Amino acid sequence: MNSDLEFRNIIATRMDEVAKQIESWDAKERISEDSKSEVFERLQFVSHTATHGDIRIAGVEGSGDFPLLAYNDCYVYLAIAQAVQYQSHPTSGLKEVTPVSELIFDITWLPDESKRTQSFLLQSLEKLSGITARELIAQSDYKDFKSLSKSHSLEVLFESLILPHASDKGNLAIQLRSTAELGAAYRLIASDNPPDIVLFDGTFALPFMQRNDPASLYFEHLKRLCCKKATEKQIGFFAVSKSHGLPAIHELQDIIDRKAESISVEMPDKWFLRMPIPEAEYSKYKDEWEFGLTKEKTSLPPMGAVTYLFQIHRQTMPMRLDVDRKYFEQFILAGTSEKTLENEHRLFKMLDFSSHDQRCYGYPYPIKAAHDRVSLTGNERTSLRKQLINAAIKQGVSPKVFRDASVLTGHR
Repeated sequence: MNSDLEFRNIIATRMDEVAKQIESWDAKERISEDSKSEVFERLQFVSHTATHGDIRIAGVEGSGDFPLLAYNDCYVYLAIAQAVQYQSHPTSGLKEVTPVSELIFDITWLPDESKRTQSFLLQSLEKLSGITARELIAQSDYKDFKSLSKSHSLEVLFESLILPHASDKGNLAIQLRSTAELGAAYRLIASDNPPDIVLFDGTFALPFMQRNDPASLYFEHLKRLCCKKATEKQIGFFAVSKSHGLPAIHELQDIIDRKAESISVEMPDKWFLRMPIPEAEYSKYKDEWEFGLTKEKTSLPPMGAVTYLFQIHRQTMPMRLDVDRKYFEQFILAGTSEKTLENEHRLFKMLDFSSHDQRCYGYPYPIKAAHDRVSLTGNERTSLRKQLINAAIKQGVSPKVFRDASVLTGHR
């Protein structure tokens, strides 16, 4: 990086300008005085949960290399995902359940030629998910939400799946990794002996749901199929995100501190708050109230979901939990607000119990464990790349086509 004096002055000036923008944005009051009292009443604190009754909790995570290899106009992508399961134990917290679930894995070769690319990519997505595209679209309830704006046939939805070009690395990374991850969750949920809870790092957001055209992403259908199957089997399928995406969270923290002090809470860093639930055509239940931090977030909660903000340890920032709305209405929502709160406390006590491992205190360990299993080191990526090149050379491919420009030019 150029470090001459003039350049450093330019950077410093621009940093001051951006700092003023940050301060101006952050200083805006987002929660009105009226809704502050509403938040104060709705905010709930969770007691420390060192032990838990009999429960099996699974975590899933996806990873890969996007691309693993590029040569001429062709690309090779690697996607993997792993599910791990833990059983509650009376003295040691969580104990891993063996044997470990199968590794979800595929290597996708994509020539930069639209028709062949789409065909090969669809085959890979089906392999990662464990279900064919047509079966997925037919069984998932994604189409039911999509039809709120316009009705589309199954064949139209199939033909309108967004399948990126071979060189569209960013989009392919999202599609392949998400499909692998959700494919691991789907296999667990559909198994004969599923866990009680399946957790994954993400949200229930459906990027193309609000569009009137039939375009959609393969993993959107798979996400909703996981939700549907899990609710049918009374399995908690929950999305935990370390990024809540809300502005001015310090205003909420002020309310948390004030309520904790007023009722003498022993552990003020363990709390949850359910976000407003708008009325929807597919469900007449609503719990609408004004919460300034979500006022401009039209996608929060996502369609078909209920969203919570929560924190279970002072070392972690507030996080987000998405719950399938049908699951919420069947297994959390009750005839009285007291019973509903009791069910919500049970949910967050489970999350607290799963988050006591010292390696990621305050975050559900099953997700962390799954992440560790699938994360590829630099040496592993290099080894896999060399292994693929050697296999290609044995098949008669010229070694001269395999050149890594990033290594040759020092950009890696």
